[in-house]
Amino acid sequence: MLSTILSTHAVQPAPSGLAVRLAEASLAGVAKSGTTLTLMTTTSFKAGIAATAIAAALAVLWVAERHSLNKLPEENAALRQQISQRDKLLQEPQQATALKTDNDELEKLRREHAELLRLRGEVGVLREAKEKQQIELASTRSENAKWTAIAKAEAIRVSTINALKILGGDCYSYARHNDGVFPINLGQMEGVPTGTHFPLGTNSVEFVDYGQPVTTNTAPYTILVREREPRQLPDGSWDRMYLFADGSVQEAAPSDGDFDTWEKNWIQQQAEWEQKRAAARQARSPVAQ
Repeated sequence: MLSTILSTHAVQPAPSGLAVRLAEASLAGVAKSGTTLTLMTTTSFKAGIAATAIAAALAVLWVAERHSLNKLPEENAALRQQISQRDKLLQEPQQATALKTDNDELEKLRREHAELLRLRGEVGVLREAKEKQQIELASTRSENAKWTAIAKAEAIRVSTINALKILGGDCYSYARHNDGVFPINLGQMEGVPTGTHFPLGTNSVEFVDYGQPVTTNTAPYTILVREREPRQLPDGSWDRMYLFADGSVQEAAPSDGDFDTWEKNWIQQQAEWEQKRAAARQARSPVAQ
């Protein structure tokens, strides 16, 4: 701008009629030429001053504008920083709200997890208690079943003993009416005068067959009647009831459960005992003396 203004004011157009005045002045002589020079110099000086003032003003404007342009990036940067700070300030409540929401959700999840662990612990305790109760219940049931079986076995034992004692009385009643000979089966006892009936089933007992009649004079512990089948007790052992010739009832329980061998040994012992008794009677008789 300055160079344009300077170039524009460097050459000023001559005022109208200046050529006539110059011609007249040249004819007028040297005196008048001095006056014309002074006028021209004054006019040029004034134009120079005006141009200089305009240039100085433009220079000031240019410097001010340049200074403004130099400050513009800083102002823009400061403005951007203010805008960024404002955005951060605006975002802080939202971030704080979002953070609070996340913290609340996290705390909720922690509480739920802790509650889940507590419930799992309670379920484990309840499961252990239930298993313990089931074991105790099974043990109690087993114990009850054991005692029930023992009680049942004892009831059968007592009823069998009582029934065999009744049968023994009926056998002696039969013998008194049959020359001292014992019956060999239950059918023979239907007409027993006592009218007592064997309380057990007819298939529960059997008379021992010795191949000859058993009389009231036989050895008192001679087996007369026995249970048809041995009974297994709750502890696993075996038991069998026997009615002897003297009317007593004995219970046999060999450790090996072999009742056949036990009976053979018992009969053998009774035979030997009977021989000894007979020898003793003969020794005491008057004939022997």
